[in-house]
Amino acid sequence: MAPLGADLSRIRENKNISLQQVSRDTRISLRYLKSIEEGRFADLPGGMYNRAFIRAYCGCLGIDPREFMHRYECETSPATDKPSKPQRSTITSFDTPRPHPVLLWTVGLLISVGALYVSRGWVYAVFGPYFSRPTPAEISIDFTAEPAPAKQRAGDTAVAPAITALSADHPDRPVAVPASDSGADVSEGSLRLTLEAVDDCWVSIDSDGDRVLVKLMKPGEDHIYAANEKFFLVIGNAGGVNLKVNGMPLKPLGASGSVVKLVITEQNLDKYVQKSTG
Repeated sequence: MAPLGADLSRIRENKNISLQQVSRDTRISLRYLKSIEEGRFADLPGGMYNRAFIRAYCGCLGIDPREFMHRYECETSPATDKPSKPQRSTITSFDTPRPHPVLLWTVGLLISVGALYVSRGWVYAVFGPYFSRPTPAEISIDFTAEPAPAKQRAGDTAVAPAITALSADHPDRPVAVPASDSGADVSEGSLRLTLEAVDDCWVSIDSDGDRVLVKLMKPGEDHIYAANEKFFLVIGNAGGVNLKVNGMPLKPLGASGSVVKLVITEQNLDKYVQKSTG
C-alpha cells in the first residue's frame, strides 16, 4: 500500500485539482499540504491539528476521510506524538502469599480474648480469693492481740481478740468494736461452724451476710462462729482445713491446693455432713 500522502496527491491530480486550490478551500498553508503529501508529518503542528488537516484535505477531494485517518494513525510513529508509558512487566510468583502481620496479630488477639472468656470461671475461682478486699463496712480481726484461753473458770471475764473497723470520718484510723472469742463456745444461732487448720489455708467466712473472718490460717489454729441462717465460705486450700457444723464433721471439700466456695444452711446441711460408716 502506498503512503497516505502519495495517495492523496494521486487522487488530487486525477481530479485536476491544484494544491493551491486545496489551500484556498481548506485555508491550510501550502507548506503543510506539501508536508502531508510527502509524508513529513513531523513538520505539522501536531496532535489534533494534523488530524484536522487530513480530514479537511479529504473533504476537499470528496473522499471518505475515515480510511485515511486510520492510515495516518498507523503511519504515525510514536516520536511524532507523546510517547506511551512503558508497561510494567508482570512477574508471576509461585510463592505462597503470606498473611499481613496486622491480620496475624488480630487473629491472635481474638483467640486470646476467646480463651479468657471461656476460662473466666476457672480464673476467678483460682485467683479471686487472693485479690478480694473487704469493703469499708466490713470488720477486720487484729490477730496480734493475745487470744483468750480456750476454757475459763466461772466468773472470769474472757479477753476477746481485738476487732477493728475503719472509721467513716478517719479511714486511716481503726477503731475498736466488741468481738467474741474465736476459741470460746458460741451459743447464739442455729448453726455453729468450727474450723481447724491442718495446713496453711486462706479462709473467708460470711455469717448471715456479715464478713467475720478473712485470714491465712496456720496449722493447729481453730475458730468457732455462729449463724442464724447461713454461712458463706471461700477456702483457698480445700485440703488444709477440717470443718464441723453443730458438732458434725463435714465431708472432705477437695484436694490440697484447690479453691472451693460453699454455702451452708440448715436446709442443705445434710449433703455436707459426713455419714458414719459403722
